[in-house]
Amino acid sequence: MSLYSRALKHVDMKRVKKLHEQKLEENNNLKRLQEERLEYLRNLCSPEFSNWRYDLQEEPPKMVNGYHPDLVDGKKVAQRFNRLDPISAKAMPPTGNPHIDKKVRAAAKKNQVGP
Repeated sequence: MSLYSRALKHVDMKRVKKLHEQKLEENNNLKRLQEERLEYLRNLCSPEFSNWRYDLQEEPPKMVNGYHPDLVDGKKVAQRFNRLDPISAKAMPPTGNPHIDKKVRAAAKKNQVGP
């Protein structure tokens, strides 16, 4: 007498077979869904939809004296120093950029807040 012989008397084998077929069908559906998703992603990366080379084809801006055009006049760089504290401003040496030096002088004149 095997271990499952008494249990198998009460189990309908047609039902077991049907449940097994349903499980196999679910697995096949999951595999099919996964393949569809992969195909969708492959299509998104195809040259018809993706043009990442476009950014590389644009020419970068011409350098002025070895600097990016936005950084030449110093106004854009000086924006970093809008919130400079007085202690750091007093410790900073002159930079040679009039916009930055103006902000540093203004920050050095502020009263120090705190202990």
